Amino acid sequence: MITPRWYQKESVYELIPGSFRRGKTSVIRYAPMRSGKSIEQTLMAKMAYEKGNRVIMHTHRSKIFKSTLNHLGNAGVPCVDLTQGKKIPNGDWKVMLAMERTLWNVIKKNPDSVLQPYLLLVDEIHLNNFSKIIDFFKSRDAKVFIVAFSGTPQGKHLHKYFEEIIYNVDSCDLIETNDLVMCKAFQAQDDTVDLVKKKRGEFDNKEMFKHYNTAQRYDGLIKEYYSKVADKKGLVFCCNIEHTVKTYDKLKASGINAFMIHSGNKIHKMSETEKERMIKEFEYSEDGVMVNQGILDTGYDHPPIEWVGVDRATTSLTLWLQMASRAATPHPGKNYYTLLDFGRNHDRHGLVHESRTWDLNPPRKKKKQGIAPVRECPKCGAMLPASSIKCPFCGQEFPRQEEKLKTGVMVEVKAKVKEIPAELKGRLVSSLSVAQLVAVSKSGAISKPYVWRVVRSKGTQAVRDYSWAMGYQEGFVFAQIKEIDDNRYKDKAL
Repeated sequence: MITPRWYQKESVYELIPGSFRRGKTSVIRYAPMRSGKSIEQTLMAKMAYEKGNRVIMHTHRSKIFKSTLNHLGNAGVPCVDLTQGKKIPNGDWKVMLAMERTLWNVIKKNPDSVLQPYLLLVDEIHLNNFSKIIDFFKSRDAKVFIVAFSGTPQGKHLHKYFEEIIYNVDSCDLIETNDLVMCKAFQAQDDTVDLVKKKRGEFDNKEMFKHYNTAQRYDGLIKEYYSKVADKKGLVFCCNIEHTVKTYDKLKASGINAFMIHSGNKIHKMSETEKERMIKEFEYSEDGVMVNQGILDTGYDHPPIEWVGVDRATTSLTLWLQMASRAATPHPGKNYYTLLDFGRNHDRHGLVHESRTWDLNPPRKKKKQGIAPVRECPKCGAMLPASSIKCPFCGQEFPRQEEKLKTGVMVEVKAKVKEIPAELKGRLVSSLSVAQLVAVSKSGAISKPYVWRVVRSKGTQAVRDYSWAMGYQEGFVFAQIKEIDDNRYKDKAL
């Protein structure tokens, strides 16, 4: 039995079918990390199965595979399990869950053995692992509908395969509904990390290791541990295997209950059995710190984790969000998690849980280097040189920053305040009209679930008016009317 959340129901029963009715055949479903992508995929597979349509679901991570397989079983959907060593059964099966590599190997060896799906569900599409499989099914005569899922729908390939990105919730909304916990972020003021050489647009791991492989860096990590997250369970992400091993050794030598997992190489070997043992011992511990590189950044979820240390720099927004959100899952007694950024990643990518706009426009050429940084006056909105200490237009003074910030010093990173329409500031939410609730919702100052509860408290006609103004279709209006009794909210002033 699966009980979907409001945004999952809206996506499965309204947004995605609505896109298909408008003539789209391939869409991306933006689903923030920890929002339950596998639940939505299971619900869509169940709908297609009950209508007699064939579905193929595929992913690239074994843990996500196992989780999705469990969801299908709980939903009562019989499923072909295509993992390594297993074969596609003869006959007309309806739902198949497959690992990406396994499915592609089957297609290469015997393409006729893979029946054409009506619906193809793809996980983590930003990784570009599935292009060949999509091309294979689209090359056949029969039409296939494709829904791909991603928490970071960015990639040079996406505009070639998809027509639309669908989203109705962001991580800030999930924090409001207690489905995620807040992030208290700190960033080290490292003024030289951006000088590290890059290869194909990303920091070169070997060069980055040289930057981080110093006594000052290791001591800085240990110092921040004892000052901010001592005795709490956490994850540390490093830049390569050597960095992982050395960090682990330094933490152990300082008395920290450290664990380690990495992909292994000729010098530092680590078997699958040893990896599994390390993860189990870490999870059984109360204060363990797991040091890793490229292993636990996707598909790993251990709710007791209370802090994350990103001890590396990255130009990839996807990798940044994957690493930095690993501790966002709620757990008893965890009101927030701590993020220690040692790579100035906030300067490149922003806060983990800030709202972002996603589109399928082809990647643009990067701006020329040398453009002076700017800042926005918080009073009048004028854009000024970043070095300004006073706005020449309205006289607003800015707090002076410290003239020099030593490498390794950490400062807290805070979210920007979202602007409420000026004419509504100070008003109680309960006193707002439907049109005013639309304005507040579009500003992003209040989460969508909260606004919906306010709207439902005003009755059926208010639900219809709000839905029309926000562009929701008729099917979702009926879904909200059915939940009209769910209208309790704590009144507050804007």
